[in-house]
Amino acid sequence: MRRVVIADDALLLRQGVTAVLATLNDVEVVAEAADHPGLMAAVEEHRPDLVITDVRMPPTHTNEGIMAAREIRSRLPDTGVIVLSQYLDADYVIELLEDGTEGLAYLPGSPSIDFFGAGPSRGGRHLSAGAGARRSGVGVR
Repeated sequence: MRRVVIADDALLLRQGVTAVLATLNDVEVVAEAADHPGLMAAVEEHRPDLVITDVRMPPTHTNEGIMAAREIRSRLPDTGVIVLSQYLDADYVIELLEDGTEGLAYLPGSPSIDFFGAGPSRGGRHLSAGAGARRSGVGVR
């Protein structure tokens, strides 16, 4: 069973992601968090296989999800992290992936062909963020 922690300051989004994941037989949402401190406490307590987090959360609503993703991958390298965002911002991608791409994914709310390329099934690239960053699949066991 894959253990997942979900973090987003929007209750409806957290509950929606939890409901979708509940339809999967091999996934258990072990905790939800509404802010960066809550996310880090949940990760420390539950040691999940995967974290799904918003890019912007309290307390500052800037890049808490990015900071959390990098810290989680540093402290728990077997934990995959998916960063969700309503913002299509290459700076977030570069910041997220500057230490490497393994176990990380950035999923913007409105992907565009210009940002993501044509996609691998049509001969395009996964992601070009200007600094050699590339999107990676989440390495969850």
